[in-house]
Amino acid sequence: MTLISASAGSGKTTLLSAWAASKRGQERGGRTQASEQVLAWLSLEELDDDPIRFWDLVIAALRRCRPALGETALTLLHSPQSLPLSICLAALLQEVEQNAQDLILLLDDYHVISDQTIIDSMLFLIEHLPTSLHLVLISRTDPDLPLSRLRVRGQLLEIRDQDLRFSKPEAASFLRDAMSLPLSEDNVSTLSQRTEGWIAGLHLAALSLRKRPDHAAFVKDFAGTHRHLLDYVQQDILAPLPESLQNFLLQTAILPRMNAALCQAVTEAPGESESQQRLQALEQANLFLVPLDEQRRWYRYHDLFREALLARLHSSHPQLVPLLHLRAARFYEARSEWREAITHALAASDHVYAASLMELAAGSFWSRGETKTLHSWVFSLPDAVLCEHLYLALGAAFRFFDAVNLSSQEIYVGMVTQVEHTFTRLEALLPTPHTRLRQEQPHREISKAEGYGSSSVCSNCEP
Repeated sequence: MTLISASAGSGKTTLLSAWAASKRGQERGGRTQASEQVLAWLSLEELDDDPIRFWDLVIAALRRCRPALGETALTLLHSPQSLPLSICLAALLQEVEQNAQDLILLLDDYHVISDQTIIDSMLFLIEHLPTSLHLVLISRTDPDLPLSRLRVRGQLLEIRDQDLRFSKPEAASFLRDAMSLPLSEDNVSTLSQRTEGWIAGLHLAALSLRKRPDHAAFVKDFAGTHRHLLDYVQQDILAPLPESLQNFLLQTAILPRMNAALCQAVTEAPGESESQQRLQALEQANLFLVPLDEQRRWYRYHDLFREALLARLHSSHPQLVPLLHLRAARFYEARSEWREAITHALAASDHVYAASLMELAAGSFWSRGETKTLHSWVFSLPDAVLCEHLYLALGAAFRFFDAVNLSSQEIYVGMVTQVEHTFTRLEALLPTPHTRLRQEQPHREISKAEGYGSSSVCSNCEP
């Protein structure tokens, strides 16, 4: 296993991208032997912190390299019986071990993973890794895995902040050659010292320097803390841009990833072509836009740059934030991409709309074994909304209880408190012995898809 653990903006992904590109170059040059390893790359995001989705994506990444891999594991993963993940992973690892060529599985941005079930399953994977599979984790923080045990066994390679920081000669090469800035030795030394070789800081400083005639004055006043760098994003990088481009940046900052169609929906631009042109202009201007595919269709912002944009958006246009999330939610709803639609509806605090989306999505999530995800969403809703969607709440609660009952003893013990909290909330919402269901409530609502429907059955809550 290889662990690349360092702070945001330290060049982790860039390092691995360059390495992957060199491997592809070797393959095109005909120098790759049949015994060499093939790379499966998966970039993670917040939405992937769900066991079923996580392993679905991991298997898909492996299948892009070896299409024959993972068929049995996928079938077991999406079984309605909610089988333990160890069974699915055992099947996957057996297929990997039988594969003739070695594989490298690279998980980027692993720090977004916090679900204990995923952590436990990753531990199982590491403890049973075949010699033909090498695991690479890229993370801002150390993962909750037995790193010390791997170190003792000699099974762990670590690359950390101190390995990624630019030395003074490297900073000079970056600033002068890559960014075309005619800086003196003193200026380079000052920037290198104040950023401590942090590549994102150097990059932000270089973008600001391009617009300053007096480089020495800028370097003298430049502060190398993250807070000041984010201030420079707002003041020195965004301010000189045309207002239309600033608005595009701010409005699309709510999106973890984007393409022209999604940007058009969120910004309400006249057409996709305009949004695509803006994305290309941002990429060409080195404004922290990272392409996610070789066709340049999907992009994401650099994490720190996006954080600065969101801070600016919340301070300057707070009333716009919910509207932007609702536009994104409707975009995803029209394409039946329920996870993204629900996430944006919740971010907009439109709980009624979010509940209606959950009802539409419930069947597909439950059939795929993603009970915990839906349960978490449903019980994040306020009581007044749950009262209007009580059958959805009951379905989520009982299916979650069934899933916990079928889990291992360790997971069961850890989830008991959450189960008790769920049923305590339900007891408070259910009608008392002195109340009855509304007479006009049709029987078909009660039986609809085992509780996917909605009904106002709580006499204590107003519609």
